[in-house]
Amino acid sequence: MNTGRLPKNLLEKLSKVICNPFKLAPLASEASTKKFFHILPQKTELLMVMTDHKEGRGSIEDWVSLHKTLEENHILVPKILKNFPQEKALLLEDCGDNTLQKNFSSLENRKHLQEAQEKALCILKKTRKINTTSLHLKLDEKELKRDRNLFLEYHIEPRRKFLPSFEENLFITESLSLEKFLAQAHPVFTHRDFHSGNLILKDQDLYLIDFQDACLGPNSYDFVSFVFDPYLPLSLKEREDSFHSSLHFFLKDFSSEEENTFLDTLKAQSIQRLYKILGSYNYLSFELKKQQYSVFIKPVVEILYHFDLHDSRWPYLTSLLAKELLNAEETEQEP
Repeated sequence: MNTGRLPKNLLEKLSKVICNPFKLAPLASEASTKKFFHILPQKTELLMVMTDHKEGRGSIEDWVSLHKTLEENHILVPKILKNFPQEKALLLEDCGDNTLQKNFSSLENRKHLQEAQEKALCILKKTRKINTTSLHLKLDEKELKRDRNLFLEYHIEPRRKFLPSFEENLFITESLSLEKFLAQAHPVFTHRDFHSGNLILKDQDLYLIDFQDACLGPNSYDFVSFVFDPYLPLSLKEREDSFHSSLHFFLKDFSSEEENTFLDTLKAQSIQRLYKILGSYNYLSFELKKQQYSVFIKPVVEILYHFDLHDSRWPYLTSLLAKELLNAEETEQEP
């Protein structure tokens, strides 16, 4: 029996539950601390194991608690078949790897892509109705500052020679104002990584995964994560069309007050999230040597520059800096 790298006591407990001989096939963990294993051979019921020895935020305990909350709100998530609390592991339903990201190539026309996106947006509509008393963590100014520092350290610093006009003091001043504004925005359930790679298509249904970092956050955070998802290889024109159709669909059932509150944060949240993504992709690519993320850096910069995200409250962050970043990318890539 190929047992992978799971501890002996967990393997013994799994053997008692599964009954039949099995092998473990490790899955790529991407940016997560969690480890996943397919259980082979896969029979009628597809199974997988998830382990994580992380304590506190993002732990297995958090995952189980959030799983319950999502199920109670009729959001499809992989079923928990057995919890092994001492070993910090779960036996889960295996929903496969047919993510919306991977499935994009088989979505042959705009109608099919739009249908899949609307299913995802329906999930977001449900998460907005979750009772926020079940969440104890908030995307506050401290967390937003951490995202800003990630961007400065891993995106700006390595490109200083290509950014001669970068105004760091102005960047920080406007960032502090923007972060305070977002931290005070109407909070809702926020997945924090709501993109096509965390949405799995199974039997025409869409399942949500990787939700262990969910918290209270600004009401447009997950929408921005989804519509500006760099994993979907859309042209700027396709992305613009997708943005407008998604926004129209998402706001359909909003009251006037809800719509105004949402739109008031939309540009600020777009800027904050896109800068955060740039910090993350650079960190993953160059610090953790996961080069597969480097291909997404320039598309994110192009989104920042080509979309109308200007907000007079933060002119440098929402307009001027985007041009500097694009120039830096193009200069850096010159032979």
